Amino acid sequence: MSDVNPLAGRHQPTYQKTPVPYGGPTQVTPDHDPFNDTTGTFVPPKVPTGGSAGGKKTAVDTHALDLFATNMDALVKPVQDAVAYLQENTHVRAGAFYHGNTIRTNLNGPNDDGGLKKAVGLVLSDLAQGITDIATGVRAISAKYKSIHDDTVLNATDVQTYMQAAQGDFDNLVKDGGGSTGSGSS
Repeated sequence: MSDVNPLAGRHQPTYQKTPVPYGGPTQVTPDHDPFNDTTGTFVPPKVPTGGSAGGKKTAVDTHALDLFATNMDALVKPVQDAVAYLQENTHVRAGAFYHGNTIRTNLNGPNDDGGLKKAVGLVLSDLAQGITDIATGVRAISAKYKSIHDDTVLNATDVQTYMQAAQGDFDNLVKDGGGSTGSGSS
């Protein structure tokens, strides 16, 4: 197996013995490290429009709730794919010098299992779980509406109960991203 030069075809830097302030361009040119997405383009699910109530009374369309849950489920796989891609393809090898080690440690962690890479992975995982829990909660609400009489409705506490797992996931997402939450749902 032959070794591949990772710098082949790239601009080779000019090395100087004394530091010189940067005086180059401040814009990134279009030919600089282009991103080629080989996985295809994600097309978001269609959202139904219009309504049968005509604004005169509140109506619950269980088909729309089920479709919303299905659309939420369709968003989970791209997020999970992003987590997998991040874990498999993000390995900073900045060099064995002080600033290079600092960059590598901040991005990958000291053992390639921490840093920004881990934080973004946790946020994306929380997002996938939150979307899944929203879909589960909406399906539960839809099932509840399908099984009750027309004059009975769910109250805000019922909806909150069905959505509480998702709220906890999004609280974790904020914490994993370095923020703090105040909802107390997790």
